[in-house]
Amino acid sequence: MEIPEFQVLEERISKVCELMTQLKKENKELAEKVKTLTKENEELRSLKEEVKGKVEGIIGRLDFLE
Repeated sequence: MEIPEFQVLEERISKVCELMTQLKKENKELAEKVKTLTKENEELRSLKEEVKGKVEGIIGRLDFLE
């Protein structure tokens, strides 16, 4: 026969373990999202620099034509 206090403790420990497993899964998913967003951010920065260079080139040619 189990002591009721121990049964309650076992249930709580079980629930904590379930929550920890869920948090680990969510943390892993969030880490993947951060990784993806970081990569996308780097790509956007690269595109921004490329566009900036092209715009500066166009402005330079327009200034030359004036």
